[in-house]
Amino acid sequence: MRTVSIPIIPDVVLSAFRFIRKAQSIEFKVVLLSAFLMSGCQKDGLGVVHQEQMISQQGDLAGSEAGCPTPWNAEDLAELSYRHVRYWQASVDPVEYLPASIRTSFRASYDSLLALVDQTSVSSGMQALVQMDVITPTLSGWLEAYAASPLPAISTLADLHGHFVVQHLGVSQHSSLSCGEKIYLHTFLDIQEQVARALFESWPEMVLRADCGGFWQQLGCILNSPAVFLGNIIGGVVGAAVLPSGGILGVAAAGSSIGILLGPAAGIGAAVGVFIALPFALEYCACDDCSPVLGLSFDMLDCGPNGIAIPWGMGKDISQIEWFNDNGLPEYAITYPPTFELQVSQILPLPEYLTSTLYPKCGEEEITWSRAVNDLYELSKTVEVTSILGETQVLPQLGAYDYVAYGLGVDPNRYTYSFHALHGTILSVNGPYVSILWDDQEDWGGVQVTVHNICSNRQRTFELRVDFDGGGML
Repeated sequence: MRTVSIPIIPDVVLSAFRFIRKAQSIEFKVVLLSAFLMSGCQKDGLGVVHQEQMISQQGDLAGSEAGCPTPWNAEDLAELSYRHVRYWQASVDPVEYLPASIRTSFRASYDSLLALVDQTSVSSGMQALVQMDVITPTLSGWLEAYAASPLPAISTLADLHGHFVVQHLGVSQHSSLSCGEKIYLHTFLDIQEQVARALFESWPEMVLRADCGGFWQQLGCILNSPAVFLGNIIGGVVGAAVLPSGGILGVAAAGSSIGILLGPAAGIGAAVGVFIALPFALEYCACDDCSPVLGLSFDMLDCGPNGIAIPWGMGKDISQIEWFNDNGLPEYAITYPPTFELQVSQILPLPEYLTSTLYPKCGEEEITWSRAVNDLYELSKTVEVTSILGETQVLPQLGAYDYVAYGLGVDPNRYTYSFHALHGTILSVNGPYVSILWDDQEDWGGVQVTVHNICSNRQRTFELRVDFDGGGML
């Protein structure tokens, strides 16, 4: 876990944080958060981050800007974004990545704010958010310019990654964006890259109709659609307002004023917003109502290589799909609306894959086929990303603090998990919630959750750093 040492935040800023967190109305929290974001810390100089520090081939978020620490969960957020679109887009409700206690309020606030925004174009949507003081004109200008730029000539994942490296560099070099806006834009770009990577890898032999411009043109349309842009921004703002950590971080950076950075709550909210928006983006970018299948999701049934396969992304006039499964059962099937789903089993483990070739029909016309390659043995054994949220700037003298683990890794049907506190004492555990009394003789501590997959004995540990006496980072 990467850390950045920064000065202690003045009491007036900490008081403002507490005021936002105590706000009773979710909508009021959004207004308060937006007001602080608008005052973000302007950096001196360009603050260029070198390419090798900034993003890895796996799509990790950008490294720390000068005075602007990288969100603690950058790699986890990248992995979550990729795996959702690659395997779970049609089988997992995006709000399941949030703590159960705030799913309803998140979705209600997300839908309410989205309804106030003109969704006909990225530009009109951004201008509406500026007028509502949700984002600054500077941030809006960057997003509008990015949306207006088509993807360059790309034919491989390496080309795609190079494109996003250039975009990250542009954000780092921008002299007018605040620290908070730069952190947000690195998150925005990272989610975009992982969505693109997942779509590319979903169908190794994808051949979209020539009159639709081919895969890369379609992908550019999806990534730059109003739905994806607005879903990302609104999801981030709402996530920062309603998630347990408050989603905000005050920073006193050398040579800059006090500002507010979007934290992990905003990151997970932005990803969830994109997942919600993706079906609308596909509809926006479809040539017509006979578009081919774009993705295949799974709902795993047990510890074996068995699941419900759910096609998604196809046009609304598709009338049936013929399935041909190699190394899988059934070998042949036909499925129908509304879900087109099929229960499948993989016969042999690696090096063999379940290879599904799908032939959709639009009315009586057979359209472009799609072929998906998956390993259900591996899907049943994987430990999915699990997040932890709670106060990351604490005063141990005030008593215990509560934290929550959430995400697919807390599904009791597939996982068990345990908590550990570094420089603290666990007072109680109630499902995914843990109460910790921090050691007032230390400067910092950490919450860890170890998640164990009951189907494979695999486990992973996820952690959240906590700084004492009101200073530090996420």
